Amino acid sequence: MDARTILVVDDDIVSLSAMLDILRDDGFRATGAATLEAALRLQAVFLFDLLIVDLRLGRANGLDLVARARREQSVLPAIVLSGSVDVTAEMESRLLGADYLVKPVAPAVLLALVRLRLNRARSTTHPEPI
Repeated sequence: MDARTILVVDDDIVSLSAMLDILRDDGFRATGAATLEAALRLQAVFLFDLLIVDLRLGRANGLDLVARARREQSVLPAIVLSGSVDVTAEMESRLLGADYLVKPVAPAVLLALVRLRLNRARSTTHPEPI
């Protein structure tokens, strides 16, 4: 498996660490940020294959990061995580082309969605020859 790069953004250090461990144990290159500002600095330097972002990042909104990433890298798959069901946030996430999951997320579910989104993005950017 080629190691795809994933940026995980969550201000809860325990959740961030757990997600990074899950992704790395499955062979992904995963980088973490605990603030919107740190995530923006990383995105300015590195090209990521997928973004996983918590909806609430202190006073910041994770959807702002998804929207900015969409403007800069239109095919970047994104997964938005939230600690509660929020229909408005879910709708906004989906309008940005992001999946929306409520925490806690089972590791197998997270990994399945990550693989699905990466595979779809790969087939969109590198279609199979006929």
